[in-house]
Amino acid sequence: MYIGSKCPDNFVQMFQLEDVTRDTLEDFIVLEALPEAPSEINRFMNISTHFSNLLSSNVAEEPHACEECINKLKIFMNNSFKGAEEEYRDYKHFLNQLKMESFKQNIKDLKKQLKDLLFEEETLKLELNMLKEKEEEINSKVEEQIKINEEFTKIKLKYSKKSSKYINYSHTLEEEIIGLKNQISYNRDRKNQIDKTSIFEATFRIWHDHDYGTINGFRLGYIPSSPVEWTEVNTAWGQISLLLFSIANKLDFQFKNLRLVPNGNNSYIEMEGAKKEILPLFGSGNFRYRWDSQFDKGMVAFLDCLGQLKKSKKGEYLAPFPYTVYEGRLREDSSGISHSIKIQFNSAEHWTKSLKFLLTNLKWALVSLSYLNRKPEKCFE
Repeated sequence: MYIGSKCPDNFVQMFQLEDVTRDTLEDFIVLEALPEAPSEINRFMNISTHFSNLLSSNVAEEPHACEECINKLKIFMNNSFKGAEEEYRDYKHFLNQLKMESFKQNIKDLKKQLKDLLFEEETLKLELNMLKEKEEEINSKVEEQIKINEEFTKIKLKYSKKSSKYINYSHTLEEEIIGLKNQISYNRDRKNQIDKTSIFEATFRIWHDHDYGTINGFRLGYIPSSPVEWTEVNTAWGQISLLLFSIANKLDFQFKNLRLVPNGNNSYIEMEGAKKEILPLFGSGNFRYRWDSQFDKGMVAFLDCLGQLKKSKKGEYLAPFPYTVYEGRLREDSSGISHSIKIQFNSAEHWTKSLKFLLTNLKWALVSLSYLNRKPEKCFE
C-alpha cells in the first residue's frame, strides 16, 4: 500500500477534490480505465467490490491504495449516507402528503356536514323567529289579562274588606253562641251532678287505710305496728261527732238524755238529767297504759246515740246497719263476733276494728241520706 499524495500509475485522476458531488465515482478508476461510463450504482458496486477484495486478500497482486483515495471513499460513503437520509425524508414527506390527502377528504366531509348544519341553523332561526312572534303575541295578551286581573283584584279587595268585617263579626257571634252553649251545658251538668251529690257524702268521706278506718283522711284507732298520734285520732272523733250530729238534724231527731257537742278534736257528749256529766270524745297519753274510764264512757255514749237513732221511727229511713249496736259493742251478724268500743280490758287491734265497724255503719247512713229529700238542711242550727 502506498501512503502519500501521489497515486500509483493504475489510478487515473479525474476530478477536483474541492467539488464532491453525486458524480464522485467518475473521479477515479481502479486498476484501469473502463471503456464506457458505468451507472452510479455500478461504479459504487465495482469500487466496493474491489476494496472488499483488497481487504479480504482475494486478489492475486499486492493492493496499492493511497490516503487520498481512501479519503475520497469516505467522502463518497458519507454522501451516500446523506443521500439515504434525503431519500428517507422524501419518503416521509410523501407519507405526510398521503395523510394530508386523507385529512383533506375528512375536511371535505366536514364541510358537507357544516353546510348541512348551517342549513339546519337557518331553519331553526326561522322557527325561532316564528316562536318569538308568537311569544310577543302571548305576552301582549298576558299584559292585557294582568290589567284586567288588577282591576278585578281592586274590586275584590274592596268587597273582601267588607266581607271580612261581617265574617269576623259572624265568627265572633258564633264563638259567643258556642261559649254560651258550653256554659249552659256545663251548668246543666253541674246542676245534675249537684242534684245527684249528697252534701253528706261530699263533706264526709269514709274509707279505709289498711287496718284503719278513715274519715276525711284521718285514721281512727291504734295499731302498735303502725301507731297513730292522738291528735289524729281526736280529730277523727271530731269528724264522726259532726257527722252523727248532722244526720240527727237532717232527720229531725233528738237524742234522749244525751247531747252531742261536735267541737273538733275536743268534742264531747253531755249527759242530761239530775246528774250532769261531760264525757270526752278525745284521749291522750300512752295507749298501753291508758286507764281513762271517761273516754270509754264517752265512746259508749256515742254508740248509744247511734243506736237510739237507728231504733227510732226516723231511723227507718236508714238502711240496715251491717254491724249491730248494743251495750257498747258492735257485732258482725254473719259471724256473730262482737268487739267492744272501750279501751279498757281490750286489745288495740280489737278496739281499732270496732271503730272500723262504727265507721262502716255511718257510711251506710250516708248512702241512705243521699236518697232522702224530705226537707232542707237543718245542720248547725
